[in-house]
Parts: sequence; C-alpha cells; structure tokens
Amino acid sequence: MASRFLRVFTAIVLARILGAEGYGIYAYAGSIVMLLSVPSELGLPRLVVREVAANRALARWGYVRGLLQRAMQAIVLFSVGIIALAALVGPMLSQRIEALDWTTFAWALLLVPLGSLSALRGSALRGLHHIVTGQLPGALLRPIVFLLLISIALWAIRPLEPYQAMMLSVISATAAFAVGSWLLWRALPSEVYRAIPVYETRRWMASALPFGLLAGITLINSQTDIIMLGLFSSASDVGIYRVATQGAMLVSFALMTINTVLSPNIASLHASGDWDGLQRLITTSARATIIISVPVALTLIIFGRPILATVFGSEYSTGALALAVLCTGQLINAGFGSVGNILNMTGHERDSVVGVGIGAASNVILNLMLIPRWGIEGAAIASAVSILVWNSWLTIVLYRRTGLLSIAIYPFLINKNSRVKH
Repeated sequence: MASRFLRVFTAIVLARILGAEGYGIYAYAGSIVMLLSVPSELGLPRLVVREVAANRALARWGYVRGLLQRAMQAIVLFSVGIIALAALVGPMLSQRIEALDWTTFAWALLLVPLGSLSALRGSALRGLHHIVTGQLPGALLRPIVFLLLISIALWAIRPLEPYQAMMLSVISATAAFAVGSWLLWRALPSEVYRAIPVYETRRWMASALPFGLLAGITLINSQTDIIMLGLFSSASDVGIYRVATQGAMLVSFALMTINTVLSPNIASLHASGDWDGLQRLITTSARATIIISVPVALTLIIFGRPILATVFGSEYSTGALALAVLCTGQLINAGFGSVGNILNMTGHERDSVVGVGIGAASNVILNLMLIPRWGIEGAAIASAVSILVWNSWLTIVLYRRTGLLSIAIYPFLINKNSRVKH
C-alpha cells in the first residue's frame, strides 16, 4: 500500500516538474523498457517464488541454490543482448516517434538488468516467506531515494529535463538493487550455502517459459495503450494518459498487495493438498480486495476532474473521462480476485498465458480501432474491455481445472461440496 502511494506521489511530482510533454517522454521510455524487461527476466522471478517456496517446505536446499544461480546467469546474459539490440534500433525510432527521446531512452535501458535482477531477489525472498523484506528495496527504498534525488536536483538544476529524471531513476534503482542483494544474503538459510547446487535447467526453463509469456502478455495489456498512443498521438497526450493510468492504479493497489502475500501461501497449500484451506484463503482475500477497491474507484470516477487539476495540474484535467473508464476497468479486475495468480501457483500457468493472450489480442485490436478516433478515451476503453475479457476467461478455466473460484461471492454462487479437487 505504501509503495503504491509512493509511486503515485512520484508521478505527481514528475508530472508537475516535467509538464505533460516532458512527462510523456519520460513515461514512454519507461513503458518500452518495461516491455524489454520481459525477455530479460524469462519469467524466472515468478518461477522462483513457486520453486523456492516448494523446495523450502521440502528442505531441498541444493535445488534452491542451483535455481538462484541459473536464474541470475540467464538474466544477465539476456539483458546484455537486449540492451545491445535496443541501442542499435533506438536512434532510428526516436527520429520517427515524437514521444521517444533517445537520450532518455538510453538511460532507461540501464533499468533492464537492474529491474530484472531486483525482481529475482525479491521473488527469492518472498519464496522464503520474507514477504515484507522482499518488497522493501523496490517498493519503498527506490521511490524514497528517487524523491530525495529529485529534491536535490531541483535545488541544483532548473528546469529538470526528462533524461535527467531518468538518470536519477537509474541511480535509485541501483541503490535498491544493492540493498536487496544484502537482504537476500542475510535471509538465505545457512543450509543453502552449504548445499551442493542441483540444476534442473531444462525443467526450470520449460516451466519459466509460460511465466515469461504470461508476464509479457500481461505487460502488453498494461502498456499497449501507452505505446500506441505514442505512435498515433503527441507526447502531451501520452503524459496526460499516463497520469490517468497512475490514478486508476490506486483502485488495484489492494489486489496487487494481496497477490504479493498470496503467491507463496498458495504454492504451499497446493503442495500440501489443502484445497479447503486454499479456497478459504482466496475467498477471504477477494472480499478484502473489493472492500478496499470500491470506495477508491467511486471517488476517482465522481471527482476525477478536480482531483487531476488540483493534484497534477490544470493541463491534466482533460484526462478525467479516461480516468473514469480506467477505474471501472480496474474495479472489474479487483472483482475477479487473484485468478491469474492462483492458476500460476497451482501449476496451470499455461492456461494463464492463453487467457491473458486473448485479452492482449483484444487490447491491441481495440486500441488500433479506438485511439485514432477517440484518443486517450479510446485507449482507456480498450484497456477496460480487455481486462473484462481475460478475467472472465481465466475464471472459467480456473474452476474447470481445480474447482476453485477466486471471486468474493463464491459461497453464494456454488455449493462448495460440489467442488472437484485435483
């Protein structure tokens, strides 16, 4: 929760300092780098949560050590290749896309290995059931350091350019990575250091591939609207829309927070065969998500225009309608609960790939149809509809595969004694 509010506060500061056009350039580079991080991570962070949690329960420390070593090696290798390729293509694209500034993008490329390795370390800590410790570097330390650096830069440099803001983001990410590495070193049981590493590279990569595809498709769902706005519209529109998406993410912060805690517990309950306990866990979490999300969504939908004008600046108030649509989409997402996360942690990650892939395809098609006609509102509609599509699909698949339902109204929808346990 603190992380989500810090990110929104950071977005407020950057939006005011850089203006709509400058913030659009900064956000566009960040969106592209997020997509580039998918092939560098290869789905390994999500796999690490599941495998570390399961092997910890079985005291198979050699597998834990081998997995962490292989995952780090793979991420470093693929990150270097991605940066090299992007460095060749980036300058040519920056001449054709207004929102893509090469200097800002070049700094942002450094976040590919930093972000991927940080995600790996956080996942390992979560798999070891150090839930809070696993989140601290990226969720709290990084935005706090970033805000401090921005404060210092504003005192020394005026005005602040988008590439300078991205440079400060890289520095804060480096600090978070260093602290995260130290925390993992302290948290790993001594048995891990004494164990002989055991490698199951083929099995791990086979399992990680669906996770990687799922992460990529999920990011396409979340970043397609930003990327395509940059292709069809101005940097200012990208900045305004980015502000609207940041506001809408407040609706989903409860789901994101609960998902972080749920992942290792779902894996553990599934490994032990406690299906009743698993259903109770996901039903309770779904209800908590709805209780927190509805008031936030209604506030932003009703008072979106004055909130945007007061908090971010008057030039962003034109994003009020897009904000309302995006909030509706995020409320739908919260209503379906942690459906994708449950599939991933119970060994059905391939089904998640198919469902989210369907949503991503609909998102791309709708963005192509709606952005040229309605601009940022069209992008918002495309995003909300795609959320409804993939959540509906995954809910049906989850019940068919496991007999579990992730939605909050589970006890009223079906007789729990009819649930099939696989």
